[in-house]
Amino acid sequence: MKKLLLALLLTICTCVSFANGIADLQKRAEAGDAEAQCHLGSYYFFAEGLEKDPEKAVYWLTKAAEKGNAKAQFMMGLFCYIGEGTAKDLKKSVEWITKAAQQGLPVAQFQLGFNYEIGDGVEQDWAQAFYWYSQAAAQGYADAQNNLGQCYRNGCGVEKDLAKAVEWYTRAAEQSQSNAQFNLAECYEYGKGVKKDLAKAVDWYTKAAEQGNAGAQNVLGLFYDNGNGVERDIKKAAYWYEKAAKQGIPQAQYNIGVCYYYGDGVKKDRHQAMYWIKLSAENGFADAQNALKKMCDEPTTEPQN
Repeated sequence: MKKLLLALLLTICTCVSFANGIADLQKRAEAGDAEAQCHLGSYYFFAEGLEKDPEKAVYWLTKAAEKGNAKAQFMMGLFCYIGEGTAKDLKKSVEWITKAAQQGLPVAQFQLGFNYEIGDGVEQDWAQAFYWYSQAAAQGYADAQNNLGQCYRNGCGVEKDLAKAVEWYTRAAEQSQSNAQFNLAECYEYGKGVKKDLAKAVDWYTKAAEQGNAGAQNVLGLFYDNGNGVERDIKKAAYWYEKAAKQGIPQAQYNIGVCYYYGDGVKKDRHQAMYWIKLSAENGFADAQNALKKMCDEPTTEPQN
């Protein structure tokens, strides 16, 4: 939620320029300027030129929100959700976010869709989730485009349509939304809604992996390990396995453990091998659990490569 607040603050700060700084902002806010009130409220929360004061932030944001300022309404929704400067109240949170969404604020439309998807503060309703994701997606909001793709892919709130899923994943992926890049890569890998194309799958997995998407890093490791869509390169496989392993992917933890055990793509290191295989086992990965048991029972037993 705070990540969303930070993203919104950046949007707010690009909208209006106050040449005379905080003093000018305060004067305009006291005169009833809703945009200034919204800015002042956000500044009090983020301590931008002012001492942080969540209660004053809520005071000014409420004034702006009651005047119909969509950004302030959305921020009030988030404050009510996390209980900053005001009591935590999921019902009020949804009410404020809905007001902002109805005014066409894409981030609010996306958030409201997510609320309906998981039933947070409202009764779960996939039709409503799909509707609000659609509204935000149509305005180019990448996270909503990805989630809309998921709706079409899984038939949630709408009839299943893999071609449309690919269309929306592509729109989001082209805006560097890493989850959409991963989802689009999967579609190309398995030929879901699009002609199977391993080269394109590798391209999109790589884009997602380079942004830190752990799932993509693990799959890319597997591609390089098996020579799937790329020339086999065990060093690159180990590189991506370790990236994913450090982010908690059990399969990658096992695979990098095996790499260390045999010295595949990395310098042979039994301690590192045991560390990663044990961690994978603790995270529930069956191959690692079986390998660990054999390694403990029979010290000479090697994990399956």
